[in-house]
Amino acid sequence: MVVPFIQPFTFPNDVIKGQSVTITCAVAAGSGTFTFQWAKDGQPLADQPLTRIQTFEEYSLLHLKFVDNSRSGNYTCFVAYNEGSTNHTASLIVYEHPEWNILPDDAEVVHGSDLRMDCSATGIPPPKIEWKKVSTETFDSSGFVNGGRHRTLSNGSMILMDMHSDDGGEYECSASNGIGESIKKAVTVIVHVPPQFHETYHLQKARSGHSAVLRCDVTGDSPIKVKWTKEFMDNTDSRYKIQETPLPNGLLSELYISRVLRKDAGIYVCSATNNYGKQEKTIKLLVLEPPSSPTEIVIKQVERTEATVTWNTPYAGNSPITRYVVQYWRDTGSTPKLVEENVGSEKNFHQLKNLRPGTSYVVRVVAENEFGPSTPSVPIRFYTSEDTPSGYPTDLSVFSSGINELNVRWKAPPPDQRNGAIQGYELGYREHYSMESYTYREAPLGPSISQEYVLDKLKDNTEYEIVVRAYNRAGKGPTSVPVVGKTREIGTLTSPTVWVESSTASSISLRWTGNEDFKGGSLRHTLHYRAEGSKWMEKQIPSTYPDSYVLTDLEENTMYFLYIQAISGIEVSNPSAPVSVRTSDPSFERSSMTQKQEVSHRTTLVICLSVVISCVIIVCVIAGACVYVTRVKARTGFKRDGQAISEFAEQPSMSRSTLSRHTSNFRYVDVNSRPLLWCSTPAPPNDYPSPYATLPLRPTPISKRWHSEDGMSPAVSERSESLINQRVEVQEDKLSNSRE
Repeated sequence: MVVPFIQPFTFPNDVIKGQSVTITCAVAAGSGTFTFQWAKDGQPLADQPLTRIQTFEEYSLLHLKFVDNSRSGNYTCFVAYNEGSTNHTASLIVYEHPEWNILPDDAEVVHGSDLRMDCSATGIPPPKIEWKKVSTETFDSSGFVNGGRHRTLSNGSMILMDMHSDDGGEYECSASNGIGESIKKAVTVIVHVPPQFHETYHLQKARSGHSAVLRCDVTGDSPIKVKWTKEFMDNTDSRYKIQETPLPNGLLSELYISRVLRKDAGIYVCSATNNYGKQEKTIKLLVLEPPSSPTEIVIKQVERTEATVTWNTPYAGNSPITRYVVQYWRDTGSTPKLVEENVGSEKNFHQLKNLRPGTSYVVRVVAENEFGPSTPSVPIRFYTSEDTPSGYPTDLSVFSSGINELNVRWKAPPPDQRNGAIQGYELGYREHYSMESYTYREAPLGPSISQEYVLDKLKDNTEYEIVVRAYNRAGKGPTSVPVVGKTREIGTLTSPTVWVESSTASSISLRWTGNEDFKGGSLRHTLHYRAEGSKWMEKQIPSTYPDSYVLTDLEENTMYFLYIQAISGIEVSNPSAPVSVRTSDPSFERSSMTQKQEVSHRTTLVICLSVVISCVIIVCVIAGACVYVTRVKARTGFKRDGQAISEFAEQPSMSRSTLSRHTSNFRYVDVNSRPLLWCSTPAPPNDYPSPYATLPLRPTPISKRWHSEDGMSPAVSERSESLINQRVEVQEDKLSNSRE
């Protein structure tokens, strides 16, 4: 069997971008069934709109449409047959016309400065860049050679150093790679003599809260205008002030910033312009301040006594961070005890040790540099893992609460020994001096620190040894110190506890507790009492009064002493603790009652008098208001018609001119309008052409408030004439005084 052989194939050598290429992969020798597959740079090719693959029995066609540089590479034809496979590879290079990558722009430069004009093109093979200066006289172009003040870089850029005035003109950049025609771009260079700075960049530092002065000294021909700019600069901020000082060969512009803030940091540009051009100076202002608060505080690897805190490096305030301070405290709800640990500036994590298990902690981080500490970070709370309690319950006490019961009381372990939240308690008990192990019972967790539990179903009249231990989610803690308690013996009476509820002049009301669970038989009580200076007496209290009794027929205002004993059959309890009480004095009670009645009568009298006085005051106020309104109405009775004015004009002591001069200031009401009635409601607005503040205040007798047959009030007319005469005389006196 002959091994298949692929006839060698190659791509054309002059493939240009946009053309189409077709190659054939044919089996020149061999027989059998063949399978064809194409690949580019080791990646399989599939039939696509721009890559067409046609496969026949003994050959396959690869057709590439509209090729570009991305189609360049090694193309491999794989032929698989029954016994194996073979392949052949050919390289394709796609050439491209030169195209501009960077176009040069027209330039205006300062006399004596350097100019760089970038010119770059792409193509395959890479095009060659050439610069020429176009002569305006002969319209020829002469190429530059490296050397002197003119240099052409390998990347196509041209540098003109120490520009002179004759260096201005038109320059042309051309690019060619032998594929098609070369491309050209002409630019114009203008040489000016604009303002110049001794340095175009300056780094300046300022302390936060202090003042800063940015200086921009420019030389050049006058007049020179200087403008300060900064991104997001607020020119209306009163902290910014600009001062300019003329110099012999230029101008000094200074930007004053008072109370520098962080937002003032940045790039400031001082732009100077004149008739010949523009020059800029860049000043970078760094604000030196304490660093920002560390962020992204995270607690990791929390264990019983250890935890790791991490944070992100904050803004350093333009000064290296010297250290971090990790602050943490227990979150107990009371005044915290702050713990601080220093961490080197090269680290952004720290391990907290010697923590208490099952405890809530709060941690925060502070960064420091040479200008001070930052504000603390946002506090983060975390909980350490719980551990079994290391302490046992305290204040354990036992007392008998019944024949077969013991009441056990205790308090939780100290907070620093709980190592977590207490879930409950276990009570262990056994008979005293017994070698047996403790029998434990579950005691639920109570709401307060003091806990209580009743051990029932015990033997009567038996001593028991009792211990308590606490437990949390991590396990059980140590047992407490044993405490011995004894159950009550069946039939044994205890001393009652007695107290006085109330007393009168002839009785005392008593109440007591004790022996509620007595099961030895019927229970009754005996009351022992005596008056001060008398003998003891006793009274048998029936069983129908199990816990209270009222002792009667006593002497008034007398001290009595009392105690009670419980009795069941022949068994008598110990006496209760004695109590004492004095019966009240009836005469004192009567005097107290009389005083209370007198106080009540006085209070009633004061209230009645207050009400009467208030009513009188209100009536007087209303009456006074009515009188005032009536008198005000009476004073408005000036005549407004021509007859009243003419009568007043006939007075020998006043001329018409004087009358017109003084009467023009008076206000009049219609004398034919209805009068103001006593305590009546105000008249409509038409009856009051002027405000109340302008009305005369002199009173008018009510008896004269009547109208004549012709509608004229004589009292009003007489008052009006006399009042006007008085006012005219006053005005004349004032005029004479002013003339003097």
